[in-house]
Amino acid sequence: MSRLLIGLALAAGTLPLLAGPTPTDVEFNLLAVEDSGAYFVYRYELVNPRSSSGGLTSVAMDVSARSGTPTPLPATGDFLDFTGSAPPPFAEVGPDAPPGWEAMLTVQAKLRWSLPTLLDSSPDSVSPGDTVRFAIRSSYLPGIRTMFYGPTVESCCLEPVDASEERWAGSPIDYEVEGVAVGPRYQPAEVDVELVIDQLHAACHDLLWIRDLSLCSELSDSLTAAKTRFAIDDAPGAASAVEGARELIETNAGPAGRVNGNAVQLLRLNTTQLLANRGT
Repeated sequence: MSRLLIGLALAAGTLPLLAGPTPTDVEFNLLAVEDSGAYFVYRYELVNPRSSSGGLTSVAMDVSARSGTPTPLPATGDFLDFTGSAPPPFAEVGPDAPPGWEAMLTVQAKLRWSLPTLLDSSPDSVSPGDTVRFAIRSSYLPGIRTMFYGPTVESCCLEPVDASEERWAGSPIDYEVEGVAVGPRYQPAEVDVELVIDQLHAACHDLLWIRDLSLCSELSDSLTAAKTRFAIDDAPGAASAVEGARELIETNAGPAGRVNGNAVQLLRLNTTQLLANRGT
């Protein structure tokens, strides 16, 4: 059944309203980033809140990149690489699949985890109120990523035929909802002060990961000062300004802090890499 027909059927009242979670409900939070020496390990928690109206059976992250088609890193659990011989550029990744889940890297440069069954009745589906931990290995630095959350069949895709029978009205893939997260995106050499300034702006104004506008202003002032100092080859002055921004981030991190954990990890790693790239 096409999206247009489903839309017309909904308007006519012949199909139930879709009950799947919305992008503002589901979260894919970056809890920590560990440096193994050879690569980073990004550790996540998928949260389907109690307020959500349906279960989840898949989660995917866009891992496209400006450049690079690396061989995937070692993975834990079931992992299939479908990138083929001529994939688009993507970030180097090696996923951990939780027990019962399968991971795959698609030709569209999506890293996807999914369950073998798409039903709410599966004991492994992520019901409202549930959480699941994931991880990604990568040598790439973090950026803001688009996420895709796949509902269970019962949440999205069944229509009643009669009192005792239902039939499919589409695939859960058709009803994936989007969100954002922090994930591997940039090769180390691609991290510059303009990128970090753009990420700060998104964290403050688009994603509201930093809700304190006075803190956003202080951080912006520090990074703008660093950009000015870099432009005149004042490495010590630039380093001092970047360190000032990092100190503000660390001071305001933590569960009760003014900086959301996603923003902490995003800005912490990239300011560190920025200084390394500039030899400061």
